[in-house]
Amino acid sequence: MAKEIGDPKEYLRQAKTAVIELEGWKDTFETAGAEEKKLEKELSGERKAVADEIASTIKKRREELEKTYDDQIKILQDKLKAERNKRAKKREKGVKARMEEETEYLRSQNQEIRKNTREVLAADKVPAFCNNTWYYAMFFTSGLKELLILALTVAVWVLGIPALIYLALPNKVWWKFALIAVIFLIIFILVYIVIGNMTKARHYAALREGRRLRNQVRSNNAQIARIKNGIRKDKNDDVYDLGEFDQAINGFEEEIAVLQKKKEEAIALFEQETDPMIRREIQDNSRERLTQLEQGLEEQRARRTEAEGEIQRRTIALSEDYESVVGKEMMSPEKLDDLLTVVDSESPANVTEAVQIYRARGMK
Repeated sequence: MAKEIGDPKEYLRQAKTAVIELEGWKDTFETAGAEEKKLEKELSGERKAVADEIASTIKKRREELEKTYDDQIKILQDKLKAERNKRAKKREKGVKARMEEETEYLRSQNQEIRKNTREVLAADKVPAFCNNTWYYAMFFTSGLKELLILALTVAVWVLGIPALIYLALPNKVWWKFALIAVIFLIIFILVYIVIGNMTKARHYAALREGRRLRNQVRSNNAQIARIKNGIRKDKNDDVYDLGEFDQAINGFEEEIAVLQKKKEEAIALFEQETDPMIRREIQDNSRERLTQLEQGLEEQRARRTEAEGEIQRRTIALSEDYESVVGKEMMSPEKLDDLLTVVDSESPANVTEAVQIYRARGMK
């Protein structure tokens, strides 16, 4: 229902006032909305900052707590490692001394056997070059080691040297390699026969005795190896007098275990008491700022809601009271001022006539 019109001039003034007030509420709505968004962003940032501070502070305090214990544990672990190294060195020294002691008689036997071997060979005037492992491997082969020496020697003479010569030839044909190999095989056999006739045939008994004595040395060496291996595997360390080190090692291990347990208890206490306390303190320190932002945000929301309601109410009222008479396109302070000018200058009978005059003049 249109508002009752008494004085056209007063009516237009009231229309202008209604328009200005509506525009004011629209400005208030926009301002409150912008401020609301700003405060929402600030509040979100402040809450995130508080959460980040809580997380970083708790992380830092926990790491500091753990480091305090870890540093002390590291000191003890270094001492434990040093003590174990000392123990290992003394044990190794004891093992070597025990090996020397328990194999002394066998090593002495070997020295005597080697001396007897030289005397036996010398008495029969056997050439000195015969008293070595290579000679016995070639002419009195015994055992896997000497068998491998024999095979390797034959392979070098029959295959290795011919292969080197063959590779140096300009024209490589397979039969040349075969020919070279046969030649070196013949040379090897001839040299073998010559050396055998000069030594083995003439001094067989002495060389055979040398073989027996060398086998005895080899048997003693195998027994020495077994004794040493048994000593290394022996887990009984009582003979090495390591009690002082064992006592120190046990002490360090116990101290480390105690510190580990204290560390676990301290972390559990931190999580149960210190963690919640840090959270409360940081939240309390930030509470005033957060409360201010929350209150400011609520105020702006209320202000925006109020403005939204006023805009709705006033828009409807403006439409019912003025737009239906003056026209929606005339609802601006400038155009209403123009209509007031028309009323003053033309004295129209009513508002409708004033609008007609305004439009007839083509006023904008």
